[in-house]
Amino acid sequence: MEKKDQIILGAAALAVLGVMLPWFQVSAFGITVSASGFKTTPGIIGLLAIGAGGYMAYKKMKEAFYAGVAACALGLLTILDVFELTMGDFDVPNVSAKDLGKALGIDIGFGMGLYLYIAGSAAFTYFAYQDFQAKKEEN
Repeated sequence: MEKKDQIILGAAALAVLGVMLPWFQVSAFGITVSASGFKTTPGIIGLLAIGAGGYMAYKKMKEAFYAGVAACALGLLTILDVFELTMGDFDVPNVSAKDLGKALGIDIGFGMGLYLYIAGSAAFTYFAYQDFQAKKEEN
């Protein structure tokens, strides 16, 4: 197996590891609860996307990076969705969800798994795209 293929599959493995680690953490009244990517719909879909991309890369299919793009976009959209949830405005003027959460003693944050998933899927996408371009030039 070539070094570039090992890097692509390593990045996919990193993204899969990210799905297993905590994506979200909610703290309230001294209790912290976390949820891994396995407990979220985007995590399961992302796992399927990066798994399909890893399989395509292993089989040396040049279109593997499309799965990486989907997986990476899914992770970024998850962050934007949660960011909107925690920072968005309610109908009450000048009161955000974050302010209300702080007043009630509730804190919502991202776990390391989500960042690892995004980094792995972004690296997978980048290196799979480089491989796609190289195969495209060969033909």
